[in-house]
Amino acid sequence: MRTVRKAALILVCLVASLPAAPSASAAGSPYLVRDINPGSTTSHLGSLTNVGGTLFLRANDGVSGPELWKSDGTETGTALVKDINPRSAMSGPWFRPRLLTSVGGTLFLRANDGISGPELWKSDGTEAGTVQVKDIVPGLGGSYPGTLINVGGTLFFRATDDGITGRELWKSDPNVGVMVLEDPDGEVFAFCSGVLISSTAFLTVPECPGGVEYAQSIGGRAVVSFDPVLDPETSTLRTVEAGYLHPEVNFTNGFNLYGVAILARPVRGITPARLPTLDQLESVKKSQSLTVVGYGVEADCSGSGPCDYWFDGARRWATAQIAAIDPGTIELQINSTATGQGGVCSGDAGAPYFLGNSNVAVAVGDGETGQCHGISWAWRNDIAIARSFLDDFVTIP
Repeated sequence: MRTVRKAALILVCLVASLPAAPSASAAGSPYLVRDINPGSTTSHLGSLTNVGGTLFLRANDGVSGPELWKSDGTETGTALVKDINPRSAMSGPWFRPRLLTSVGGTLFLRANDGISGPELWKSDGTEAGTVQVKDIVPGLGGSYPGTLINVGGTLFFRATDDGITGRELWKSDPNVGVMVLEDPDGEVFAFCSGVLISSTAFLTVPECPGGVEYAQSIGGRAVVSFDPVLDPETSTLRTVEAGYLHPEVNFTNGFNLYGVAILARPVRGITPARLPTLDQLESVKKSQSLTVVGYGVEADCSGSGPCDYWFDGARRWATAQIAAIDPGTIELQINSTATGQGGVCSGDAGAPYFLGNSNVAVAVGDGETGQCHGISWAWRNDIAIARSFLDDFVTIP
């Protein structure tokens, strides 16, 4: 709604969880929350988006230019989140925060900091927590993310990678993380991908949860990060309190390779993955594609010689086709040369396999077997012996 004077933040009813309005609104009358740009000049409000009871929006206070703001429905609670692009003169549409989208309690948006160009950003409502997700096209050019859509807790969007593949479909999986065990000198001795299945439970393979007690005993640490790129200097690292292995784990024969790490504090703003129903994979066709997400090594096996490998700490995803469904595992074809699809590699152990593009994690990946191509295995989350273990940490569907 607009006043006759100018555009300002005026609310009739924001969301049910916001504070009660002044008495004037009791009869349904709109009220001015805050005059963001004092005087007769408009604040150019736009992209109003509710994220867990907080209103995010784009506004111009006449000082910082068009930037990301938030409001709880009060004057003092309506504030600039972050001056993403400090050069306020840059007010063209390609510099404004746009396409605000709520996914799992986190705000995603397109923003331009004047250095990286238009790229994908996210915000938890704080200045420190408003960061770029990935610089898809390094430099001022930008990837121009568009059509941000929340699909079952996963963000899908279109972006360009500057002539490599053109404008294509991309996605982000904020509930997939990486667990790291370090000794007292900061040297990493275990590294596993995994997925959040409750606010405190992180599902992965046994190697990392099994080393938590040892890391603690020698003065090291066990941590999990959900940042899209793992950087020991800048990533948010969440302390692991304890680790648990399936009581019937068998490393020799490869049976029941499930592990759960319990975080010291609940994770806020990330929607946990869902687990499958009992024997759900029994009704899935062998040709069904799964989406696997992890932090492992990137491999190029397209040449005639050995594969080329590199590691940059980035979270990536790929699709893999089911080759066989066995009583406790699934076999997956990950030979990208033959199938055009990707798969797991070293460091992806524990990576979740999602059913199609859903948020249902049907299996735990093996990131070692197959040397990043050929056939790989994953342990089914839908079988009774897995469910009996996971039921101790999360409600099983």
